Amino acid sequence: MGTIIMIIISAIILGCSVGALVVGLIMWNSNKMGDSKGGYHNFAKNHMNVISKEKIGTFGEL
Repeated sequence: MGTIIMIIISAIILGCSVGALVVGLIMWNSNKMGDSKGGYHNFAKNHMNVISKEKIGTFGEL
């Protein structure tokens, strides 16, 4: 039972890292293209909200 929980926790940590990486890449691309700062900041906020909802969903299913 413990291993399953550990796997889930690892998956969530990994998911957040991947999410942060994606947001980082988008920010970097936006800076390169000279986009307005608001655009990617809002995207990052929305992305984090989606991650939170997904996490709550997975814990709800357990």
